[in-house]
Amino acid sequence: NEEDDDGRPTKKARKETDPALALIDEALAAVPTPSMYLECARFLRMRIQHLLDGTCDDEIKYLLQASEDSVQAAQRHAEMLDGIYSLANKNKVSSTSLTLDNADFLLSIGLPEKAEKLLGAACRVDIADASLQLRWSQVSQRMEAAGMKPSLSSTSILRQALRNIPMHDRSSY
Repeated sequence: NEEDDDGRPTKKARKETDPALALIDEALAAVPTPSMYLECARFLRMRIQHLLDGTCDDEIKYLLQASEDSVQAAQRHAEMLDGIYSLANKNKVSSTSLTLDNADFLLSIGLPEKAEKLLGAACRVDIADASLQLRWSQVSQRMEAAGMKPSLSSTSILRQALRNIPMHDRSSY
């Protein structure tokens, strides 16, 4: 038990915990599947949207910690969301939907280079998934239009997709 200078025990700071956020950790520990990571990410994205769109403080005050405004709470939730994607990557949990969701998150926070790199890496692992190739091409095209240099041009990505994915495989497209 810690004591302060006059010999009295110091009070530990009470940590505000949100049961819904604690449940995310429990859910990912219990069921570490791509679907669970995606659902947890969607939950956090919904909360971020609610915080940023909240017209009335009474509607969102249950999401705020002490001395925190809605933008700060949204930032805290975005950091948690980034942590979920990082944890999925660390634990080698992946799916097309989770990768696309992660890329969309990175684009929404202004990191197109990271999104393009993520999609490129996913396409190298799963070369037969047209949705990843198409999204990578879109991001590459946006980067080119903004004067940035993507790892591959959108045209190169689409040509690569045509070579790797048979046209008769309609489910891939």
